[in-house]
Amino acid sequence: MSRFAVACAALAAIAVSSTALAQTDGNERHPSSGKAAPHPGAVRPSPSLTAIQRSDPIKLDGHLDEASWKAAIPGTNFTQQRPTEGAPATQQTEIRVLFDNEALYVGARMFDTQGAKGVRSELVRRDQETAADQLDLIFDTYHDHVGRTSFGVNPRGVKKDGGVATSYNDPAWDAVWEVATAVDSLGWSAEFRIPFSQLRFTREPEQVWGLQVWRTESRLNEISMWSFWGLTESGGPPRFGHVEGIQIHK
Repeated sequence: MSRFAVACAALAAIAVSSTALAQTDGNERHPSSGKAAPHPGAVRPSPSLTAIQRSDPIKLDGHLDEASWKAAIPGTNFTQQRPTEGAPATQQTEIRVLFDNEALYVGARMFDTQGAKGVRSELVRRDQETAADQLDLIFDTYHDHVGRTSFGVNPRGVKKDGGVATSYNDPAWDAVWEVATAVDSLGWSAEFRIPFSQLRFTREPEQVWGLQVWRTESRLNEISMWSFWGLTESGGPPRFGHVEGIQIHK
């Protein structure tokens, strides 16, 4: 083959390659849909949920059976960070938020496909790390994308917290708050009551707070999160989800 023919063949190959790249925009596409395949590092929109004022007394027993919980629309669609980064969580989690004049309430339902048998728990001292299942709430109460205030619990009701509303989440901070848990045929659940007096926030009558929720599923070595970011990405408060509609009357 002549040099001219070789050169023409090379130019044709480059043209085909360039056309293919332009068609895919550099991303893999699903063969049937033509849409870009999800990538674990792709930045996703931050989720949000709306807090509602409780309409009946909340008995802190870990059972989300009051009418107020049923009226609240939950935050769902958790995403794995480990072991399969970017994949949907294998175990469903639902988060609901209520408030009254004195406190914020969070109701969490952690479903488990094995029911109570799948729940892993451990009785330890407050703030101690364990290998048990765990739910952690991290609030950005000033919504400044900097501060963190955290509250966590395992299925035995062991509490963890850290604060308060600064970039350093101080584990020595022990706030006065309540939580109750329950294990049942669906998995486990938790009810938090966090007094506004223990938190720092702006004085606006209606608040928007940042929120991240982490769930640890010990049996599966799975860590899932409400507002996703990848292991190699910058995360933290700028990537939190949002809780809207909190009304604080002083």
